[in-house]
Amino acid sequence: MASMYFFGRVDAVLSEAELEERMAAAGRMIEGKPLGPYLQECGDYMQVRGKVMETIGGRLEAKEKARQLQ
Repeated sequence: MASMYFFGRVDAVLSEAELEERMAAAGRMIEGKPLGPYLQECGDYMQVRGKVMETIGGRLEAKEKARQLQ
């Protein structure tokens, strides 16, 4: 739940128009270029970030369990 909350907060920082403009700008940057390297880089990044989120979630869960035992 914490990760969903975090991603919701990230989305809430940008207005719909600003998010749309950033997406369009990112699209223009890769237009006409091979997507394979971008997809690999994105996948690698998401894999690392996913592991970080799991680690953080585990620490938060352990802290909550310890707090409940007190």
